[in-house]
Amino acid sequence: MKKSINLIRILGLTGFIFAYLPNLAYANDAVTALKGRMESIVVVENVAADTATAEGRVIRILNYLIGFSGLGSVVALVWGGVQYIMSAGDEGKLEKATKTITNALIGLAIVILSGLIINFVLGLVINPPAS
Repeated sequence: MKKSINLIRILGLTGFIFAYLPNLAYANDAVTALKGRMESIVVVENVAADTATAEGRVIRILNYLIGFSGLGSVVALVWGGVQYIMSAGDEGKLEKATKTITNALIGLAIVILSGLIINFVLGLVINPPAS
């Protein structure tokens, strides 16, 4: 019963990640999502569209890095799920799969938070608040 509940939690979290990760993985989408809450970040969206500037290139590179890191974390999460299913009750394999899933979730959380932090910092650097 406990294994079923854990598997349902993992599948639910995976569904949540697949549904909302694309919005958080790219700086432009995160800026659009946070537009009403943090006015200073809105300029990042305009700079990202202009790849002729250095800021636009940096933002584009960061978008790709965050996207690939998120993809790697999701692949690790899926691999951990496959290991969990294929463990067939073997305690050693089950423990290894659980560690893989835990590490993948930690990595995914780091990727999502790093994307948000990068957006916030770039918003402050590109459009500093008036003093």
